[in-house]
Amino acid sequence: MKNVLKKAISGILALSMAAAMMVSTAIPAQAATKKVIPVKVSYNGKNWENDSKLWAHSQSDCVITPGDKTYKLTNTLSINYQVYIPKTVLQKNGSAIDLNTSLNVMDSTKDWNWLGSIEGKYSISVVNEKGKYGIYAWNNETEKMVSAKDTAKLVTLKKDGDYVIATVKNVALKSEMETGDGKSKKIDTKTPRHLNATVRLCGVNTKVKATLYIDNVVVTSGQKKIFSINCSDKNMLYFYYMNGSSKEKVVQPVTYSNTLLKLTKTSATIKTGKTVSINAKATPAEKITYKSSNEKVAKVSSKGIVTGVNAGKAAITVTTNGVSKNFSVTVTK
Repeated sequence: MKNVLKKAISGILALSMAAAMMVSTAIPAQAATKKVIPVKVSYNGKNWENDSKLWAHSQSDCVITPGDKTYKLTNTLSINYQVYIPKTVLQKNGSAIDLNTSLNVMDSTKDWNWLGSIEGKYSISVVNEKGKYGIYAWNNETEKMVSAKDTAKLVTLKKDGDYVIATVKNVALKSEMETGDGKSKKIDTKTPRHLNATVRLCGVNTKVKATLYIDNVVVTSGQKKIFSINCSDKNMLYFYYMNGSSKEKVVQPVTYSNTLLKLTKTSATIKTGKTVSINAKATPAEKITYKSSNEKVAKVSSKGIVTGVNAGKAAITVTTNGVSKNFSVTVTK
């Protein structure tokens, strides 16, 4: 099945980059504990708008497959989804994440032969402009900017701890299916087909390795739900392709935490020659590094064990996932 799904992804065509009216948002942070789909990204810091050959090397495609069920298509399809974006990805002025969606259609045989891709009518960007988060939208059919009023109907943002959550609502899909040979044809609304939904995460002007999360992917026809992700359903398959690679990375749902780095304690007092351990947790789990501001006062090991050297004060910088926090140490005789 994996090799067949590769064929499905090979048919996804690049969508236009979002470019539209900025809409500022400021929504209070809210905690969340739920299962989400992890997608790793490794952005190269280049703006692929300036070189069409670069775009595939600064993106990840997340694919959601709802088991072996088949579904009938309609001409009024829409996709809804959420993307959890670490603020570290958007910390540079002008950095952005472009969001695009498509629905891949396979035949109903056991071979899952790829038939075509139904692309989203809109591209969406989440952007940092001088420290404020905003949204852009671009109509891929008319090739025009979407008004601020209509953009607000497509996507909303909220801050949640170390993340910005983009909720994309009812992004209409095109009424024709692209077949990968430069042609398109009408959607077959009579024959049940295998389907999978793709959310594409393109990085612009950002150079970072991080994990983004996908949640609440729902494909609808009018008010009727066709399929949605269910993290407890063992028949669901989630995987992604990164930076133009043809090798899929299969993943399992994880529990979302809105904190990239958490310290159990942020300070300690120890005597010379004694030690204290820094309790640090990275979410998602990544390598944690430690650095002392003054090794004549306190040294720290690669595992976060601090040793008092001489009386005084020092700050231990704890870093992971692009986030740093300080652990203060006071050493006494």
